[in-house]
Amino acid sequence: MADKELTVVDGKDMDVGGEAAVPDVALERIALQEALDGLPEQEQKIIQLRYFQHRSQRETAKELGISQSQVSRLEKQAFERIRKLTIIS
Repeated sequence: MADKELTVVDGKDMDVGGEAAVPDVALERIALQEALDGLPEQEQKIIQLRYFQHRSQRETAKELGISQSQVSRLEKQAFERIRKLTIIS
């Protein structure tokens, strides 16, 4: 697929046909959100607590009623799934 030519109109990136170009960062966020939505519920909760609510593994474990080592294992597993589901360059 050929790259579309971009131009700037009123401060916005536009492709040659006049449609607004979607910034790469927006596409990356969409891909990441879709990958997060595809995780099992417990892995979603761990990622939410750890990276959006800034909880430690120990705090996350206590809240979910599991061991800290389980949090660590599930967190690693979640990131492996996310890597497989996303292509972020």
